[in-house]
Amino acid sequence: MRRLVLGLVLLLSLGILALWRLAAALPREHVATSSAHLDPAPERVWEALTDLERIPEWREGIADIVLLSAPDELPRWRETNDWGVFELVTLEREPARRLVVEAQDPGGQFGGTWTYVLEPEAGGTRLTITERGFIASRLARVIGHYVMDPHRTMDIELRALGTYFGQTVRVEHLAPGPAERSR
Repeated sequence: MRRLVLGLVLLLSLGILALWRLAAALPREHVATSSAHLDPAPERVWEALTDLERIPEWREGIADIVLLSAPDELPRWRETNDWGVFELVTLEREPARRLVVEAQDPGGQFGGTWTYVLEPEAGGTRLTITERGFIASRLARVIGHYVMDPHRTMDIELRALGTYFGQTVRVEHLAPGPAERSR
């Protein structure tokens, strides 16, 4: 019996060591890009993306948004969603063209930026979202790499916008170009 217990402890230890080494080999940072055509013009899509008080109306998983910035500042807010509580800050804002938002996790376990590019396309808008993120925890990196799709949150957002605008969208996953990877 003692040998069996020692064998199981050894096997478990080797499994944990293998998982730890696998996690150490995974990159801390990642880049993923998703894109979809939306029927409304860029100005209307921009309004949906930037009207913070109304985002919970169309985006699932958002329980609450509290504005933290003054009216004359770039928007900064606290968002409570299915993943926890995060502070987000607008880094860049070109109305109906480009929006860059940074997530700041108080625990520092993960974060990054989301760049939204709106381009006129066939009477509507091509919305492309690029996530440049990091995951500090090795275990979370393994889960993120092998269990979760890195495009997941962007795809959910694009489909939710489509539903909000009364359409079904086809999401495309794009490979980031050299300039996007190096940012």
